[in-house]
Amino acid sequence: MKTFSCVVCGEEYEPYRDSQKYCSKKCRDRVDKNARRFSGYREYILKRDGFKCTECDSAKILTVHHKDADRFNNVSDNLVSLCRSCHMSVHHKNNFGINLAIKKCFICGTEFYPLRKAHRLCRSKKCRAEWKKINKRSEHDTVGCVVCNVLFVQKHSGHKCCSTECSQVYDLEQKQKRYANNRNECLNRQKRYYAENKKQVKSSVKKWQQENPDRLKAYYQKQKLKGIFRVNYQERECFVCGILFKPKTKRSLCCSDACLYKNKIRKNREAYRTKGQL
Repeated sequence: MKTFSCVVCGEEYEPYRDSQKYCSKKCRDRVDKNARRFSGYREYILKRDGFKCTECDSAKILTVHHKDADRFNNVSDNLVSLCRSCHMSVHHKNNFGINLAIKKCFICGTEFYPLRKAHRLCRSKKCRAEWKKINKRSEHDTVGCVVCNVLFVQKHSGHKCCSTECSQVYDLEQKQKRYANNRNECLNRQKRYYAENKKQVKSSVKKWQQENPDRLKAYYQKQKLKGIFRVNYQERECFVCGILFKPKTKRSLCCSDACLYKNKIRKNREAYRTKGQL
């Protein structure tokens, strides 16, 4: 085993950890004596200040702050109880964090050090309560749902749907629109390429037909079968929205995937009701 010399007394010792610096507890207590006393001072200072922040009077996540930024100086005059946000702002003033410009509170006009660029209010409870009153939406600020056209009160300006079911249907419709737009773009690119390079395309098609005659026969047979067994069903009304559409199969009842999703939700609700009755 390697031997190290103690930082305090200079005696040699065999460490049982890589991070060990002292030979015994006595030497360790000589250096970290003030740091060990701090655990008892913390409760004393929080009681002295009434378990409240000295700046904003909040009782959430309290900490003890050293005024001279010396953690070993644990005199009672040097210690103050602060909440987490005020503690961060104090260190922000002393350039311990990112430097941001001083701002004025939007309501009371007092200057404060913001923790983020978007902060517009100081840390007092009164300003926050007034800000909530200003931004509180009244009953007449109602908007129609994009899917079902039911009036509802918006929690914030981004709300477009009245419930989670309508929001899921809206997201599905948006995905279908994006898919259709991407498909149209791909088809337009193919048409442009064919118009610009007609000779090259025709020559490549002839080569493929000569090299793969079996695949070409199978392709023509599939097209013939599609034409024979294709049935044109009469127009029907959608089971959900009532719009006329041409069904692809006998059992198709809904005009789109969104209506089909609504119909599934309705069936699930009826199943849950029947279970509750039983």
